Amino acid sequence: MRPCAPALKIMKIAYLCEPQAGGTFTFFRRVRPRLAALGVEFRCLPPYSAETFAGSPFEGAEGVDFLTLPSDPSDLSKASAVLIQHMVSENYDAVLILPGCDILTTNLARYVPRILRCAARVSLMARGAYVPARAIAEHLSAVFAVSHRVAYDLEKSYGFSAGLVRTIYNGAVLRPFPSRESGAARRPFRLVYTGRFSDLDKGVLMLPAILRKAVAGGADVVLTAVGSGPDEKRVREEFRRLGLESRVVMKANLPLHEVDNLLDESDAFLLPSRLEACPNAMLQAMAAGCVPVAFRIRDSVDRIVEDGVSGLLAPVGDTAAFAEAIVRLAKDRAWVVRMSASARRRIEEHFSAERTAQLYAEGFRAMVEAPDRRPPALRLEDYRIPRALQPTWRTRIPVPIKNVLRKWMERFGLTA
Repeated sequence: MRPCAPALKIMKIAYLCEPQAGGTFTFFRRVRPRLAALGVEFRCLPPYSAETFAGSPFEGAEGVDFLTLPSDPSDLSKASAVLIQHMVSENYDAVLILPGCDILTTNLARYVPRILRCAARVSLMARGAYVPARAIAEHLSAVFAVSHRVAYDLEKSYGFSAGLVRTIYNGAVLRPFPSRESGAARRPFRLVYTGRFSDLDKGVLMLPAILRKAVAGGADVVLTAVGSGPDEKRVREEFRRLGLESRVVMKANLPLHEVDNLLDESDAFLLPSRLEACPNAMLQAMAAGCVPVAFRIRDSVDRIVEDGVSGLLAPVGDTAAFAEAIVRLAKDRAWVVRMSASARRRIEEHFSAERTAQLYAEGFRAMVEAPDRRPPALRLEDYRIPRALQPTWRTRIPVPIKNVLRKWMERFGLTA
């Protein structure tokens, strides 16, 4: 008889992330059960005290260790000590941080003892993530970039060695594939947007102009927009100003199963972002066969969507081209059915949650087994925050100016 292969040692990885409605926690919930099947216990450690989440939808969330941190939020050295002590006492093998999400967890990388490996997951395609990552680079054992664009930026513009960075895209959960009939031309073409109502992050203030131009182009469309955020009121007012109320339904954040049902019933998913590292919402829409219409973001969105095959892409910020893509789909429902199947197949073959979990499990094991080349951890008694992690004058640039810069930088292939 052939000897059985030795069982893999169970690894324990801490993910320093806030339980919330955004993509960083969505990633955790999607890969956690799949990592468990691969011998990796993946747990979330929020950088906020347990009482912060009392009464919230995330209180008692599975896989989350809610700790009691110092009541003074400025006492970052003591909060760091609590997090480190917990990880050491609970026999974690490594910690995964999100550079730029908050000062506490980003700066923690400099104080993590050598008994723990420390990795970064760079989930934003922005200077606000790149600069903090560079500030702690020597204390990292691995860096996980969520797209080729993020990896390229880190290596070419921020000095990271290619051997340190792994590219692992987010993954979508594959549910039963809904049927989409080509004879649906008798009803309005159903569009959907899910995400934050934030123009800086998601370009949502372009949605009214896009919808108006699609209707003017002869498309019989309706849009369901789901989410919340700082620009929700402005988006509502703009839809009203343009006389589009009868074609738009805006809903607050929905439970995941209701979002899934909405995607199953919709024809096309709209992603008007000017920059996206790896959009979770679009991946999940494609898994449901909802055809994506998005701006062409180099080495990110255009690596996921095959233009004309599994979705349609427009130049960044070009609302007329974006609307024209919607019109083309709305007027050719048979094409939509074919593209829907291609979108689903694209996710199955390249961007499933199972594939993402497998790549992270391999990356975690490689990181733990490789020689540790980090310098000694800094002493918490000498705690300080590097200048690179502190707010800069860039935070005071008005949002409209930032959006114009982002549009033209992406159009000309420039990086942050």
